[in-house]
Amino acid sequence: MSDRERLCSAVKRIAWGYVLIYLDININTVSILPNWLGYMFMLRALPDLSEEERSAELLKPLGTAMAVWELIKWTAVMFGVSFETGTLGTVLNIAGYVMAVVSMYFHFQLLTNLANAAEKYGSTRSRKILRLRTVNTVIMMILALPLPWYNIEAVAIALLIAAFVITMWTCYVLFTLKKELETIGI
Repeated sequence: MSDRERLCSAVKRIAWGYVLIYLDININTVSILPNWLGYMFMLRALPDLSEEERSAELLKPLGTAMAVWELIKWTAVMFGVSFETGTLGTVLNIAGYVMAVVSMYFHFQLLTNLANAAEKYGSTRSRKILRLRTVNTVIMMILALPLPWYNIEAVAIALLIAAFVITMWTCYVLFTLKKELETIGI
C-alpha cells in the first residue's frame, strides 16, 4: 500500500470516527452509535496518519483515554448507573472537566496532523481543515465552560445551530479530503 493510500485509509477512518462521535441515535437512553467506537476508529487511523505526520502517534494515549472515558459513560448509562451525587459524583465531574481538555487537545492536534499531511499531497482542503480545527476548538471550549448556557433560550439555540454546522462541516471536509486524495496524481 502506498503512502497516499495509507493516508486515504486514515482519513476515511477518522471521518467515520467523527460521524460516530457526532451522530447520537439512542434507544431509550443508550446510544447505538457510541462515542467510544468513534474514538476506536480514530485510534486505528493513527498508525497510517503517523507515516505522514510522526506526531500523530503521540495522540494514541489521549485517544485511548477518550475511548475508555466514553466507554465508562456509555456503560453506566446502559446499566442505569448514576454518578451525579456524592463523592464519586464529584470525582467524576472533575474527571469530566479534565477529559474535556484532553478532548479539545486531541481533536485540535488530530485535525492539525490531517491538514499537514494533506498539504504534502497538494490538497486544497488543508486550509479548510485548519479553519475547521480552530472553530471546533472554540465551540468545544465554550461548551465545556461550567456556565448555564442552556438556561438562556437564544444562546442555547445558537449553540445547537453552531454544533450542527460544525458536525456537517467536519464530515463534509473529511470525506471530500479522502476523495481528493484518491484522485491526486491520477
